[in-house]
Amino acid sequence: MLGSDKPAPRDRILQSAERLFAEKGLHGTGLREIARDAGVNVNLIAHHFGSKEGLYVAVTGGFSNAFSDQFDALLAEVERQYSPSPPPVAEIVRCFYEPAFQALARDKEGWHHLTLSYFREIGSTVWQGLNTGMAKHVQRFATALHRAVPTASRDDLIVVLQLACLSPVLLASDVDRSLRGEKAGWAKDVAELEGQLIRIISEAALACASVI
Repeated sequence: MLGSDKPAPRDRILQSAERLFAEKGLHGTGLREIARDAGVNVNLIAHHFGSKEGLYVAVTGGFSNAFSDQFDALLAEVERQYSPSPPPVAEIVRCFYEPAFQALARDKEGWHHLTLSYFREIGSTVWQGLNTGMAKHVQRFATALHRAVPTASRDDLIVVLQLACLSPVLLASDVDRSLRGEKAGWAKDVAELEGQLIRIISEAALACASVI
């Protein structure tokens, strides 16, 4: 019907899949269940996404692609600002976290679904595929941190950044409380949580310089 605000079938599939993957995981959710929830024929999912794994990648890939562009732009800008010296460690770490917190600010519930879906699939083939792109950014940021802390082991800095990648678990926990109208556990608001994580990871990176 002309003028209808009802989302297109493809968008309804993505919305239903996002929520159901968060609730039940990739392997706990069936295509027919997604189709029923979205109000579409199950064959339409195959038409748009090829398979359940393809649908999962489409759900999580929107965030991943946005992150990728922002990582490069943010780090390049802060390096330009401080050139020829390396940026402070905290500024590098802020650039590493900023895409996640911008996504959280835009769509709190979507971010919550993304993190739950992502961590439900740790170790799976799909999860490893999603992490391929992130590994490139970890290497790029490790290089930037090594310039700022040249006495630190680059391998140790990579481990610190890998730990930073796991911090969305904390975000998922706090966002879940917020969505239920409860007080967040780690911080009183998202800005405070971002500041805490930047401080913790920055201190960990600086501590690498003193590790023998």
